[in-house]
Amino acid sequence: MKKILLVLIHIGLVNFSYSQTCTNDTCETGEDLWNCPRDCWLDTVVLLYPMGGRVDWAKDTSNLIAFDRENSDGFFDVFTMKPDTSQVTCLTCGHPTIPQKHNGQPAWHPSGNWIVFQVEKPSHAGISFFSSPGRGIYNDLWVMSPDGVTACPLTNLPNTGDYGVLHPHFSNDGTKLAWSQLTKAADFGTTGKEVGSWELHVADFNGCGALTNEIIFQPGDSVFYENHGFSPDDSCLLFTSNLLVGNPILTQCNIYSFNIYTSVLKKLTGMKYNEHASYTPDGSKIMWGTTLQNQIVNPGMDLWIMNPDSTNKQRITYFNKPGHYESVGSKVTTVDHSWNATGDRLVFHVGVGPSDSGSMYMLIFNGPMIGMDEEMENMHLNIYPNPFHEFSTIEFENPMNEIFTLEIVNMMGQVLYTNANIVEEKIRINRNELINGLYFLRLRNSNKIVTRKILIE
Repeated sequence: MKKILLVLIHIGLVNFSYSQTCTNDTCETGEDLWNCPRDCWLDTVVLLYPMGGRVDWAKDTSNLIAFDRENSDGFFDVFTMKPDTSQVTCLTCGHPTIPQKHNGQPAWHPSGNWIVFQVEKPSHAGISFFSSPGRGIYNDLWVMSPDGVTACPLTNLPNTGDYGVLHPHFSNDGTKLAWSQLTKAADFGTTGKEVGSWELHVADFNGCGALTNEIIFQPGDSVFYENHGFSPDDSCLLFTSNLLVGNPILTQCNIYSFNIYTSVLKKLTGMKYNEHASYTPDGSKIMWGTTLQNQIVNPGMDLWIMNPDSTNKQRITYFNKPGHYESVGSKVTTVDHSWNATGDRLVFHVGVGPSDSGSMYMLIFNGPMIGMDEEMENMHLNIYPNPFHEFSTIEFENPMNEIFTLEIVNMMGQVLYTNANIVEEKIRINRNELINGLYFLRLRNSNKIVTRKILIE
């Protein structure tokens, strides 16, 4: 049975059950992670950090999570921390060169050497409420090193309410940066332009210096475009838009894929309000937030997952379903999110009300999406005894004498044990210094991975 945590991460696991096919948290006969991902893939929902906004998880060995958080002065700053919430560090607080107003919406360069983020101009004619990281008016793009020592602006937009930036994301190869850019302030008299006119921008990234070869995309009318980053092959952008004048923002915003080389546009959603999409690290699924299936009035957003071609849409969270044990009792929005490098954890922002503030949650899965492929399932991996106290035995089929690595990973993704260069089909593991609790056992090589839960008691 799945464990659902809606408490701080240091508190023990609690079991629940909810009797309905594909939503009872039990992976039953005929169900698998493709047709029933909540039951057969999702393991745990964790309230990770009670304060925090937009998030991005580094894909390098640092394993740091960057996020923004509102401070006592009313302005957001950029922080980093470990996935276990240790080593919380503010990178922009009191910085000698970064303007000390709103700083947020951080995104890691794939190398881990840079963080791009939004910065509110030090002075302007507007009010800072509209310059918070989730709104972006009077914002420029900046980039800094992960220690905060080196920082410089990437844009210098005109200082009027017709300009701003949102949601910068690096390409997977690190050569390009994409973002949304405001070109005209909100026009409340025109349906579809309630939050202004925006564009998608892509430019070459050259480190701490000017962006070059900037290209502008506007696949529909001059309406709302919110960038969500690149496809795994860096050919397409995922974005949210109402696309056409006459489509109201709150009911006709959808997820689209746009090829920046061929201009092919694909609509991936078609009902309610949809936002904040991302590919799983293996590229086989897209996670996004939507009001679908939530109440008609003041619906809130939950996380769903689908195939890249928009088929097989499945619900993952139930924060906004009244009566469900996962409900938090009021409208919340599950929005900005980020995967870890291995694709078995997702950290995301849960917002309440009009403020950009909220909490950070984590979804913990039984393993990465690629860990459930048919070839690895056919290895017939067995673990016995499980649960165990002192030691357990692992058996699997390896007819091609492939070389595998065995890892034991805790609930925070930390690798606590590694045994490399495994060829034999029967291995004994000892608990050694591991404390009682739930762990993931991961068997992998260069192109395969399978994950199983083990319990030490």
